[in-house]
Amino acid sequence: AAAQVFSSSGVIQPSSNDSILELGSGLGVMGLAYAATSSGLDDLTSIVLTDCAAAMPLLEYNVAQNKHAIPDKVEVKTKALQWSEQAEKPEETFSLILGSDLLYNIQFIPALVAT
Repeated sequence: AAAQVFSSSGVIQPSSNDSILELGSGLGVMGLAYAATSSGLDDLTSIVLTDCAAAMPLLEYNVAQNKHAIPDKVEVKTKALQWSEQAEKPEETFSLILGSDLLYNIQFIPALVAT
């Protein structure tokens, strides 16, 4: 519900670029919901959902199971991203970075900031 409100109300929208990055996607609920409700965002062409390597199989499964709900113009990608100073940064640029419930343990704050 929050993703639908954000994407349709103007509360959170990418400026004029075409890509969104989600950090700590987990099951992919927020990024997939944002993609599914993005029909009014003409410039949006991709959403990259990221999480640690251990989370990738379920994230990729959920993306595959929900492809039917995503507009054809929006590509949903998944990428393993382990937070750290040495994290491999995505090559593309993003107009919006999403994150929800990212830190369940305060020990991860420095790694998130370093990334």
